[in-house]
Amino acid sequence: MRRPFDFGSLNKQQNIVEQLTSEQIDHFTALVNSCEQVRRCLACADRLKLDEIEGDGCYDNERSSMRAHIEQQLDNCSQNIVEQIESLIDQFVRRQIAKYKKAIFHLVWSPSACPTDDCLKPLIKLLDGELSIVHRCLLHRNFTRVMYSQVHLLLKLFQECVNENIGQEPVFYRRLTDALAILLDFFHADGKGISVESFAQSLDYRQFHEQISLYQMSTENLIELYYSELIKAQEEVTECKYGILNLRAYFNPNSQLLVIEVLSAKQIIPLDSNGLSDPYVVIELLPKVHFPDINNAKTKVVSSCLNPVFGETFEFNVPSFLPPCALAHFVIMDHDFLKSNDFAGEAFLDLRQVPGFATDKISSSGQSNLNNRNEQINRNTRQIKANNSSSVTNNPLSRTGSTLPLQFNLVLTHPSSRVTNPTIMAVLASRKEDKEADEFIRSLSATY
Repeated sequence: MRRPFDFGSLNKQQNIVEQLTSEQIDHFTALVNSCEQVRRCLACADRLKLDEIEGDGCYDNERSSMRAHIEQQLDNCSQNIVEQIESLIDQFVRRQIAKYKKAIFHLVWSPSACPTDDCLKPLIKLLDGELSIVHRCLLHRNFTRVMYSQVHLLLKLFQECVNENIGQEPVFYRRLTDALAILLDFFHADGKGISVESFAQSLDYRQFHEQISLYQMSTENLIELYYSELIKAQEEVTECKYGILNLRAYFNPNSQLLVIEVLSAKQIIPLDSNGLSDPYVVIELLPKVHFPDINNAKTKVVSSCLNPVFGETFEFNVPSFLPPCALAHFVIMDHDFLKSNDFAGEAFLDLRQVPGFATDKISSSGQSNLNNRNEQINRNTRQIKANNSSSVTNNPLSRTGSTLPLQFNLVLTHPSSRVTNPTIMAVLASRKEDKEADEFIRSLSATY
């Protein structure tokens, strides 16, 4: 009787990383093919005629329980066989890991003038050689498993390469992206290999592709993406845990003034020992790279209050054409005399929703959606009124001419409760020599 096939013992041989003998290949392929044939035989629930199981005194619920038990045992056995097959195949693939690493090193550190296709040839040749020695011997399902194992190993090695080379120029990561696209085409094999859908559903592939895409982006685009995700996250918040900030805004294209009136806040969190707060609001336009000469604005402090009324108007001189990402950031702080001021909450306003801008003006449908969202927030808190007429009497916002101001009821959030993409921050933090990235990281540290 043959001994179980063990790559672990083979790995102790010096020549195993170079080439397997024909006998070893035959032994390996016969073993995994036999396991797959046994697994296929277990898919026999229909042939067992479980629906016809009958017995004296055997009720319907007992027959159902018996059927479920038998099917569960068959599924468990099948899954165990699959795990054993995949374990053997992984050992077969990983025995060449040293050569894979060498080929990847050649890929990423070849001169930038060298086309990616040429840099990738050693790795493609290695992969193709491994597949060739088992192609005629393996069942198609097992042969596909070999390709899947190669893909997962390469993704892991690519990930290690990225982790070991943090802070490289975007062209470094772009070559990895180009190489990955070529490799996926190689494994797809004109529809005879791994399907495109399988790649799209692979968690490892999606995570690596997302990360490597971020590393290729410019610092400015990364910052814009960071703020875009904050806007999206805020739009999905309905629970008013930290309160609501009410404001009105419009843009006057004639004077190129963005006018924002901070009306009031509702249900902000108490941060003083007396169960109250001394809130004020800080306003800044972001990203700073688009508004470098615009200073932050600040409201007055309202003492001992959780529902402060501010009623203050601020004007910002901004261009009428908005950049791809532009927002107003509102931070509510609690004023302290003896200690540093405390952070109470924040909200973001997408300036594309503000009426009056030359591009991306809010449409009637967009305004309707925004009004519906405001009404939803009002219903949830049950304390926000539909209008704040007492707060805007004799206010310049009511004399805007053709451009009417729009009211926004923004849900306050907190960084601790917000789900953001940590990879964006990691990429920016890795750019030690990038002044723009460094200043952005510092600004976030100062805010929070």
